[in-house]
Amino acid sequence: MSSAINSTYYAYQVAESKYLNTRVPEVSITVRESGGGPENLVRLSRGEAAMATIATSLVYQAYHGVAAYEGKAMPDIRYLWVYAVGARPFIVREDLNINKLADLAGKDFNPGMRGSSTERDVKTHLEMLGIAPRWYTAGMEDAMQAIKDRRIVGMTVPQASIAADAATLDLMATTKMKVVSYSDDEIKKILDKRPWDPFITVKEGEYGKGYPQFKTSASIASIITMKQALSDDVVYKMVKAMMDPAAVQEISPAISWMKGWDYKTRTLEITPTPFHAGAVRYFREIGAKVPEHLIPPEAK
Repeated sequence: MSSAINSTYYAYQVAESKYLNTRVPEVSITVRESGGGPENLVRLSRGEAAMATIATSLVYQAYHGVAAYEGKAMPDIRYLWVYAVGARPFIVREDLNINKLADLAGKDFNPGMRGSSTERDVKTHLEMLGIAPRWYTAGMEDAMQAIKDRRIVGMTVPQASIAADAATLDLMATTKMKVVSYSDDEIKKILDKRPWDPFITVKEGEYGKGYPQFKTSASIASIITMKQALSDDVVYKMVKAMMDPAAVQEISPAISWMKGWDYKTRTLEITPTPFHAGAVRYFREIGAKVPEHLIPPEAK
């Protein structure tokens, strides 16, 4: 199960499945559109899909039975790999005296596309920090135009990767922008109550030329399964194929933000809940250290 057919991640899934179908003879993967992570979890639990793309934050909640999944834990969820880390920075007009999140209080600001998880998370985070902007609800294109017209001070822009995408670069070319970072204290306050929310540090120059290092929330996309949905041997072969440098070489021509991606490092660093036993077998074989909390009972 993937996501909406017009999404960047759907295009990635098509390229990934094509690669795996040629590398692992035992599988024949067909990509199906879905309404997103929650629907994918339901279909996995019903056995209607063998694999699905889901954000790590949602997987954490479902595995541990917290937040939206309180009383509905799914302890049989198993990780395969992580394939994308998308920054969600706060960008504001450079000519304004807005240098920290608290400076957004009382200002017109777009928290992300109407109805998106970014919009929901940004509102939740700032409410937890006691910061109350005047929310400007709109789609991404409308919000960017509102910045150019000086009707709002800025917006939260979800990216498919660490770097600014084409639409954001176009905005930056016509309107000087800057990034407002979360502070360490703000991140700690949020994680104390929402440990499933991922935060990342974007190093100087990674977001765009001239942009300093900053900390931001992130959307991390992963491929998961249920422990009984796929055999250890098949998972081992799929994970081995995805960790091969050939995966990025073959997938990145169709998915530009995959260039330079390191499946093994990112997967071992970011995965929040246990791997499938077949994945553990592969990582052990290559001598990688698998953290104890990522080893499922069946692989101990």
